[in-house]
Amino acid sequence: MVVKYCLFSLLTGFVINFLVACVIGWRGVELSSQPSTYVQVGNEFMEAFVNRTRSALVVEWQRPYSIANLRRTAEMLAAAGKPPASGDSGHSAIVPEWSMLWDPVNHPAESTATVLNLRPVRYDVATGWPLLAFSVHGYPEGGAGQSGLMRWAVPTQSLRVLPLVPRFPGVLVNTLLYTIVSAGVAVATRSAYFKVFRKAWQCRACGYDRRGSSGPCPECGRALATG
Repeated sequence: MVVKYCLFSLLTGFVINFLVACVIGWRGVELSSQPSTYVQVGNEFMEAFVNRTRSALVVEWQRPYSIANLRRTAEMLAAAGKPPASGDSGHSAIVPEWSMLWDPVNHPAESTATVLNLRPVRYDVATGWPLLAFSVHGYPEGGAGQSGLMRWAVPTQSLRVLPLVPRFPGVLVNTLLYTIVSAGVAVATRSAYFKVFRKAWQCRACGYDRRGSSGPCPECGRALATG
């Protein structure tokens, strides 16, 4: 009985955790209005915009628009003694480790043109509260590698997402928190129900009709309450 109750409470906590992340994502997450940063992944460079709020993290990234501009930027950073390596705390460290940006397999094909590269922008979005618990990766238009639902919210042009990929340790911490809260609410509701609706001749634990019985409850074995 106790094991079943604990498992049910954990399942309830996980469902609440997932629903909270979905509600936050579907209400719309804002894109970054801050300047972009160049991130080096191996021998390649990516341009990234990162926006962090209390309940969401959005990483918007793509191959830089201009290869010539990218090379000039890399030369300037190198001349200043600050190569945009993956460990540079002022640059790419703001991009989380779970972002698909760090996997070269997800990078769009390199263009040798010096004009705008019109390839679609890639988005990595994580939502949840109090910690980020689920994420989604892909394009608002859909495509290969999509890991959840992602749409534009018109007219605000924020991003609506339904994240499906668990993020650790957030999913564990949030599930435990919601499990404790939901179990507490259930116990308090059950106790209040017994006090208000149970008859004097009913068992306080299971509601069994105890009329004619002076010993433990025949149904659940609880001792007769006295006083």
